[in-house]
Amino acid sequence: MIKNEKQYQVTQKKLSEFEVALQQIATSEMSAEEKEIRAGFVRGHLEVFAEELHEYGKLKARQKPVLYIDMLNQLTDILIKARISNGWTQAELAGRLGLKEQQIQRYESTDYETAAFARIVEIFHVLKLRITARFELSEPVFKIPANAKKVSEKIQDKRALFSLEKEEELCIQ
Repeated sequence: MIKNEKQYQVTQKKLSEFEVALQQIATSEMSAEEKEIRAGFVRGHLEVFAEELHEYGKLKARQKPVLYIDMLNQLTDILIKARISNGWTQAELAGRLGLKEQQIQRYESTDYETAAFARIVEIFHVLKLRITARFELSEPVFKIPANAKKVSEKIQDKRALFSLEKEEELCIQ
């Protein structure tokens, strides 16, 4: 994910470099098989670069997107995307929070791993983000080695809360 103008410029440069590399592969003396392998690798990177540049461009154009996440660890991407979509630099967000720009740079470079939950909530508030959530629960299944059947039998003998439903799954009752 592109997080700032510098990364945007670097990604544009990399896109150009990979396009040149793809052309060089096509005209090289490699075997057809090697050309296809290398070209596939380069095309994969080109797709990622193009997607990231497109997304950043849309955010910079201030098209107020509805952003979705599948996992909670993607929540920090929303903070960065909202900042960009608001047209704010890291310095501007820092100023609105009463922080130094370097602090926002650190937060974003580590995907907010070092930010306290209260700080993340504050950033959500400053960015005027609204959250609509739907949570789904799934049944936990703990994998154990198939040779652990003896352990399972001992557990069942002691009338524990665990049972071995299949040879490889331990389910909580």
